[in-house]
Amino acid sequence: MPHSVRRKRTQRAKTAISDDALMAYFLDLDTREARIESYFLEDEELLWKKVREAVLRRWIRRKPGTRPSAWWRFDSPRARLGSWPHESPAMRELLRGAGCPSWQSVRGSSDIPSLRCGMPQSWEGYDRSQPPIFESEATFLRRHGLLRAGEVAKLTAADFDALEVLEDPDLTPVVT
Repeated sequence: MPHSVRRKRTQRAKTAISDDALMAYFLDLDTREARIESYFLEDEELLWKKVREAVLRRWIRRKPGTRPSAWWRFDSPRARLGSWPHESPAMRELLRGAGCPSWQSVRGSSDIPSLRCGMPQSWEGYDRSQPPIFESEATFLRRHGLLRAGEVAKLTAADFDALEVLEDPDLTPVVT
């Protein structure tokens, strides 16, 4: 009499992530070391906390007045945006331009706020002749008292005067 064979489901084993791979990932580097399997990212915030200080020291040394994308996701100031009941990373100040983030519009009032490095990822009422213009990262960090002591000395007036423009169609920020 034939009998059924049960196959045991195997899960792909998680292997340790090297510190070099974590650093590359959180420094937003586009390298082979930065390509961490997505199944590790369920613990992304814990991994960020493990290497945060080392990443920030290295990042600020190379790019003062800015922060890596993980800092924006996990450490930036929080705010309530639109009608979304939870706090999200704060948006950089909109200085001028037509339209608004989609979650602030009447049609998109139920949208979940989506930001990358403090910049909205969806926009309602975009007008190419009046693109949305935002404060620089350095200005945002200064306004919130988040610039580190040695970092301020490396910045110039131009770092604070720089503006970021959301350009249509994919809302990619451009520093001017």
